[in-house]
Amino acid sequence: MVAEGAFATGSLGSYCAAADVLGLLSAYDVASWGGEDALKARTLQLLGPTRRAVDSAAGRDFFHHEHDEIEIDGSGTEVLSLNGSGVSPPVEVTSVALNGVVLDAQGWRYYGSANSIKLMPNAGVRRFAEGTQNVSVVVSWGYESPPDDIALAQAKLAAAQLISELSAEGQAVQALSLGDYTVRYSAEGRYGGEIVRLVSAAKETIGKHRAMKMVSV
Repeated sequence: MVAEGAFATGSLGSYCAAADVLGLLSAYDVASWGGEDALKARTLQLLGPTRRAVDSAAGRDFFHHEHDEIEIDGSGTEVLSLNGSGVSPPVEVTSVALNGVVLDAQGWRYYGSANSIKLMPNAGVRRFAEGTQNVSVVVSWGYESPPDDIALAQAKLAAAQLISELSAEGQAVQALSLGDYTVRYSAEGRYGGEIVRLVSAAKETIGKHRAMKMVSV
């Protein structure tokens, strides 16, 4: 099973606010930034890269998608599971088409608890014929607001970068990465351990939300 278009994020947006990041820095001396405005400006610069790092590590985004059309491999049975399609959490299915033919709305039923679509006796077909991306489903999915732990994970990534820059540890050779996003630190530095803790905690949280997708081979 494979879904196309399920992982589509915009270039803008953030799961956390600058205030969330700055709150994590309340115990640190930030005077070297030259004032609150300069620190906030740098924090805002980090919101885009850190959100993209979260999306990359999770293999998905945490926005709301309204009437997103995805293509899924036919199951060969009367039940089609959306688990593994990358749409999570699902909210509503509004259209189902098999091999380009839209099925009557009374011919199928979506079961949210199982995240699956079942053909009804009046569907006109007995099963979702096996095939590659031969079933098109219009589904609304995602979050009206991102999960609190994801917002905190993004804030921790940004805070780790700011601590690294504040303490000049960004010049060190050790590095922690999520995709293209990298935070440098020194194991012997004043805040090296704290940077590792923040990034590791963020990674652990994001891993719990990672999308499980099935791909045709």
